[in-house]
Amino acid sequence: MTDGLPPKLYDTCRARPEKVLLYPGEAPHVIRAARILQDAGLARPVLLGGPFTIRDVASEQGLVTRGLSIEKPLRLADEEGVYAALKRTFFFKDLNRPYWRNRFSDPLTAVWGALFTGRARAGLAGIDHTMHQFLKTLLPLWKARGVNRHIFSFYALSHPATKRLMLFGDCSFNIRSGPEQLGDRAVTLGRLYKQLTGEMARVALLSFATMDSADHPKVETVRRAAEWAHKNSDDVLCDGPYQVDAALDAAVAAKKAPHGRLKGNANVFIFPTLDSGNIAVKMAEHLGGWQVTGPMITGSAENLHFITAQANAGQIVRQAVLALNMKNNLTE
Repeated sequence: MTDGLPPKLYDTCRARPEKVLLYPGEAPHVIRAARILQDAGLARPVLLGGPFTIRDVASEQGLVTRGLSIEKPLRLADEEGVYAALKRTFFFKDLNRPYWRNRFSDPLTAVWGALFTGRARAGLAGIDHTMHQFLKTLLPLWKARGVNRHIFSFYALSHPATKRLMLFGDCSFNIRSGPEQLGDRAVTLGRLYKQLTGEMARVALLSFATMDSADHPKVETVRRAAEWAHKNSDDVLCDGPYQVDAALDAAVAAKKAPHGRLKGNANVFIFPTLDSGNIAVKMAEHLGGWQVTGPMITGSAENLHFITAQANAGQIVRQAVLALNMKNNLTE
């Protein structure tokens, strides 16, 4: 349960266990994840939900809640304290109290408010929400917060046999992106990969063609994204457009992209559309045997990430470890 990611990420968490909010706390696999995080010394998890319900569910599952923090989400962040903190910021200076009280009655907003005021290092929420509901709640808050960076999601994929780590973006958030968005994603995930692993990122901007093998508007979008990334970053090795085989296989790369930068050794993959990325990550998990962690969300000011309905305890633990190792959620 505490493997699948580079060992140094777990060591960092154990060296300084920080508070992580988990919602909804009544879900059995969330309780199990909290127990693992606590017992392994990786974090100080807080289960958000009804205390009696959480303890009843834990008992039914044979889990012990002793030593775990449990809080009602609407009491998580003091309403007056959050309201006052928001009012002190430029972007929320015109906030009126009735509007905030209405928004604060939503648990996701309560989690966001606690992170906004620095009462926890990271938060994981979802399961009984769809991604659409998650974003519908949070995007207005992120926008009002004044975040200027491109917000997107990524998955971390690791293989039990090779321990190799790869990052996929965007597989659950933006349906279709332009060149600047794709280029920014390449730079951001390249820097994050180096931050997480200590190794150089080799970022492939993917398409259905490699380099100049096809002339099509969709390929041109990826080509322009690679140009944007090269122009705006000198610390990330990225290239494109690439087909997947040319990005992963040195022999194929030598034939299709002899002058390319990646030489078949890509470890970060930028997908041109949501459908291609979402399909790829699920095939890697269900057919390739890769461990999938995510989706993680970057670009927002608050370190808040989405738990999918099918996530198990191990996946939630890995999400928490990844979140705690992101220096801040802007990855800068």
